[in-house]
Amino acid sequence: MAGLALSFFGTMVLISHGQIHILKTLSFAPGDLWILLASAIWAAYSIALRKRPSGLSQSSMLFGSMVTGVLFLIPMSLLNSPSEQLLDWTINVYVALLYLAVFPSILAFICWNRGVELAGSSKAGGFLHLIPLFGAGLSVIFLGEGIALFHLIGAVFVFGGIALTTKQ
Repeated sequence: MAGLALSFFGTMVLISHGQIHILKTLSFAPGDLWILLASAIWAAYSIALRKRPSGLSQSSMLFGSMVTGVLFLIPMSLLNSPSEQLLDWTINVYVALLYLAVFPSILAFICWNRGVELAGSSKAGGFLHLIPLFGAGLSVIFLGEGIALFHLIGAVFVFGGIALTTKQ
């Protein structure tokens, strides 16, 4: 629990840019609330992995998750505003969709499922706090943003929390 709290604190340092008082003034847009709902569903999914029947293979669990996701996303996409511009289907769009289908959708699920199987859902939960840290790192690489002191402080707390959580 202390490790999860420590890595969560590191995430809050990253989100608030090291100015914790900013968290008091946070307001949530509808998309933020969807992300919070998705996080809660992800936590429930991770706990369900622990209780997966032994006869249910990892690939069957993955397939069921994908079908459920598609069934949820189809009506959501239909609710999208018809005034939004449709996508220009270029080779770059196809490559991006292929990347999204293979890496974050299939390989990441397989790795996560295996990690939860090996470490348990409570230990694996701390690794979710790496997501904002990786986001910051990717913004440095792809967007040319600089590394600030709060990035380093947040990283220390996140990695410290993960180390504490996974310590034998």
